Amino acid sequence: MRQKEYYTYIMTNQRHTTLYAGVTGDLPYRALNYNLALALG
Repeated sequence: MRQKEYYTYIMTNQRHTTLYAGVTGDLPYRALNYNLALALG
């Protein structure tokens, strides 16, 4: 059985005033959702 890979990420808002950290199993999906949330406000 294949082990699932997890990634730790650290992201910031556009003004670099807030850090967001977390763990995900799908880093590209998480980054896309994060960027969409920033764009939509």
